Amino acid sequence: MDCSRPVRGFRLPWQWVGYVLLAAVAGQAVGPANSCGAEDERLPQKWALLIGIDKYVNYPDLPICGIDERDLGAQLVKAGYAANRVFVMRDGARKKSLLPTKENIERQLELLLDPTKGLVGVGDLVIVSYSGYGISLRGKSYLCPPGADENDPPGTMIPLDRVYRQIDRSRAALKLLVVDVCRDDPAHPTIAKTMSHGFFNSLHKVPRGLFLLSSCGEGQKALNDPALGHSVFMHFLLDGLAGKAAHADGDITLTNLYLYTTTQTRKYAAKKFKAFQLPALEGSMEGRFEVCRLDPDALPARPTPPADQKKPTQTPGEVVMNSIGMKLVLVPAGEFLMGSPETEKSMNNEHEQIEQQHRVQITRPFYLGVYEVTQAQFQLLMGKNPSRFSGIGPLKDRLKGLNTSLFPVEHVSLDETLEFCRRLSEKEGKLYRLPTEAEWEYACRAGTSSPYSFGAACNGRQANCNGEKPYGTKTKGPYLERTTKVGSYRPNAFGLFDMHGNVWERCSDLYDGKYYDESPLADPEGPASGGYYVSRGGSWFTSPLSCRSASRYGNVPSFRADDLGFRVCLAVADEPEAEAEPPATAATPEKPAAPEKPEPPATAAATEKPEPPATEKPAPEKPAAPEKPATPATVAP
Repeated sequence: MDCSRPVRGFRLPWQWVGYVLLAAVAGQAVGPANSCGAEDERLPQKWALLIGIDKYVNYPDLPICGIDERDLGAQLVKAGYAANRVFVMRDGARKKSLLPTKENIERQLELLLDPTKGLVGVGDLVIVSYSGYGISLRGKSYLCPPGADENDPPGTMIPLDRVYRQIDRSRAALKLLVVDVCRDDPAHPTIAKTMSHGFFNSLHKVPRGLFLLSSCGEGQKALNDPALGHSVFMHFLLDGLAGKAAHADGDITLTNLYLYTTTQTRKYAAKKFKAFQLPALEGSMEGRFEVCRLDPDALPARPTPPADQKKPTQTPGEVVMNSIGMKLVLVPAGEFLMGSPETEKSMNNEHEQIEQQHRVQITRPFYLGVYEVTQAQFQLLMGKNPSRFSGIGPLKDRLKGLNTSLFPVEHVSLDETLEFCRRLSEKEGKLYRLPTEAEWEYACRAGTSSPYSFGAACNGRQANCNGEKPYGTKTKGPYLERTTKVGSYRPNAFGLFDMHGNVWERCSDLYDGKYYDESPLADPEGPASGGYYVSRGGSWFTSPLSCRSASRYGNVPSFRADDLGFRVCLAVADEPEAEAEPPATAATPEKPAAPEKPEPPATAAATEKPEPPATEKPAPEKPAAPEKPATPATVAP
């Protein structure tokens, strides 16, 4: 059988083999499992349907799919999921209804996900996991039960878009698609297994409300290791669920699970296989989502290094440079008072609520961009420069022939900043992201408690802002009325430039004016819900009042302005080396692969949340909004 005929538009094999984990994560803080009861008073519940198929009629058998699903189910139960709500469908199941036939799989999906009578209720967390073969025929992708026959796809296979629709229509509020796949031909297992360009692009067209966690990026290989007994990605996903991705209080959030799994997968692949594999997470993260909660006293202890072991080479203040010329400085872990004291002048006494002072611990060091992302760096990775203050931008008349390549990029949406971080992560093989709001203020203050990292007064001489409205002094200063070259003013004690003024800088947190009332002590990640995202630092347009270390604002994700940009954060892995290197004689097979995935069905897109109507920026000194009337804006109330 010739299985290497090109799919239309691509010279790629037809079939794909893979591990596809479709997970719908609903509820911001999922409580303990509860017996099925009345919908109006029931606590959120956790469900899992895990499908692993090892034996096939028309394709070679798969060695690890059933094991992956079995062990994932066992780990979910250990992590607090009720055993009677975790269903594993695999070859040899004792109950005939759990044998992974086409009819049984479709029936179990319906029983779990039906929006009117399914087991999954409002606010529940549900994981639907599939591990096995799939096939892409005539532009349509299918999951393959044991009797799958490409000569009769409708009668022997399960359309992937139908599974999308079922998950989309379920009462789960948010969906996560985790894909551990790459391109392969099941009939020719020796063919190089590499994530194709087309498949990669189809995966990353994520509709709002759906999260995507993929095991590798374009051109990468999803690796298996017999010494681990799982795919490398799955091994560390299970480790993370076992507690290695937990916060000190036992919470395992989606963000931390992703960071742990990605960091350890990358390290292990490089050490064992001399290969590059970097999982990625995409989607609209609405705050802190608890995947599970463990007993903090039962968390695995981090090994204590021998007394003679060399200390990490990173030292606070260390500056590194990546391949696009971006400098980042290592910010040490520490503790600080976040917000403003009552004695500090703020907008409408914001320290009483919006800027309420509270203690925060940053438990892990991190690298932060020495400068805001420049127009040249954005152009290099994204192939475009949306900045209004550029040589070809609509505000070029204010620049008088200046070279703006080292000006900060601005007029970018949240999606564009996240895409920049994703591309930079792919290019560098490291985890680039936006800083959390707490990380940003900690880095901005750099050990200070004054309104600014440089003192108590600002009039436009210390930072690029509207010096005609000075703060802490009566002396007016310059007002450039535009952005300027990054690094034009003195850095703070951490070596960071332009933390005050020039452009507002996006953070990863959702905005909530009351969040400080309930913010956790260690590594806060923002509120669990909302429609606005935090921006910090003020800008060239705003008064110095808005450039204080404690000032905070919010904008809808799609908002763009000529005074809104960002700087990137680089995660530092603080876990020990992944595992002792297995024997050199171990084989190095790779994860089976996946087909070209079709566009999500129209029903998925229908769940998109409408954005609030646009309003104009209010006048200066109003809380919760940048102050520029010239640019339409939608800001947090």
